[in-house]
Amino acid sequence: MVFQNCCSLWIVYWTEDKKKEAFVYRWWTKMFSTAPPEEPEQLLSIYAMFVLLFLLSNIFGHAFEIIGGFFSARKVFTEAVKGVLSRPFLWWDANPTGRVLNRFSEDVAVMDAAITNIMGVIFGAVLYFVGHVLVLALANPFSLLLIPPIAAGLEYYAQYYRTTIREVHRNYLVRMSTLYQDMVEAIIGRITVRA
Repeated sequence: MVFQNCCSLWIVYWTEDKKKEAFVYRWWTKMFSTAPPEEPEQLLSIYAMFVLLFLLSNIFGHAFEIIGGFFSARKVFTEAVKGVLSRPFLWWDANPTGRVLNRFSEDVAVMDAAITNIMGVIFGAVLYFVGHVLVLALANPFSLLLIPPIAAGLEYYAQYYRTTIREVHRNYLVRMSTLYQDMVEAIIGRITVRA
């Protein structure tokens, strides 16, 4: 997200008529003690460098997300198999097979498909937020006063959403376990059905 903000700031500097009044000009002279470039070729080469760094950081970020998701899914599935197979026979009598299959099909699918993407989105959103807050703080520090009330409002609605989605998902899993149980009973009783 840093390089995305750098690209945006560089385009603002590039299109500015009075370049000495731009934020990038002041930052550049403090960092490098020379005036920033003003020739179109130099401006384009620096912009291309920021775009390339942004592209590489996105590619590596997604690669790490996929690799981490693969290893975490493998670990969760292995721990689930070990936990289920170590249960006593009484537990198998008390829990329907459909519920066990539901755990292995539904929960592992959620781990494989959703959790990795959600973690990537959350991490990206945090970096996006931090990057834009830094740019906002440098450009207009008074606008940071709006962040606490906005965050409080978002947290209020997030609490309502979390409780609702938890109950909806619980109801869905309870309904699906009966379907899995019926499927298992149909598969087990297929000899009787054939007769």
